Amino acid sequence: MGKRGNITLYVIIGIVLVILVSTISYFVIKNQEGTIHTPQLKDDLEPIKKHMTACLREDFYDALTVLGSQGSMNPQTYLATKDIKIAYYYFMGQNILPNKDQIELDLETYIKSKTKSCLNDFSSSKYVIEPQEEMEVDVVFVKNGIKTTLTYPLKVYFQGQELSIDEFETELGLDFNGIYEIINKIIKDTYDDPEWINFENLNSETYEVKIIKVDKSTLLYVITDNETKIGDEVFEYRFAVRYDF
Repeated sequence: MGKRGNITLYVIIGIVLVILVSTISYFVIKNQEGTIHTPQLKDDLEPIKKHMTACLREDFYDALTVLGSQGSMNPQTYLATKDIKIAYYYFMGQNILPNKDQIELDLETYIKSKTKSCLNDFSSSKYVIEPQEEMEVDVVFVKNGIKTTLTYPLKVYFQGQELSIDEFETELGLDFNGIYEIINKIIKDTYDDPEWINFENLNSETYEVKIIKVDKSTLLYVITDNETKIGDEVFEYRFAVRYDF
């Protein structure tokens, strides 16, 4: 290959390198622009996210307090006290302990009824917010905790931008699965032999279980989780047992 051929080869290689460097630089710059822009959108939506999450958490904690104090969101068969109704889980020979799926559903219904007003309480003239769909609440008893998710698609207009946000979450490190396991054992043993209490099922490193005799036919169980607080109060879970003697 002659001298002219070598020069031509170098020119071609140079052109290819210029094109390659220009292409890489273009995509690097575009990627940096996207990286800068995304956090700004998140910052713009942060006041709405904080408000809705705080409101969801408040309603979530309120629901757990009601559930713990009554053993049900809406007791149907219950021990009537001066202030509240406490659900029977065993009544006159019947095991009427609700399953965990039903308890999750009852919590979801209660939280949804309360959380509907959350958006109305958000006050800012800077934002125009339009709900796009009906809100949905999902409560899940996970390992060592309870997770609550609010799905509520919102279109947000802010300083000439059209933004969107649709999910809010909160959780509490309350092991409801552990509490339910103790309750299930108590009710199963009561159903198998109403005249015998298996105190081994009441022993737990995490929970304190108290039995209060209401009358000759009725016992009130109180399970206390000293490691979990809602507000300033440790979590307590109550339910009642009514014998047919």
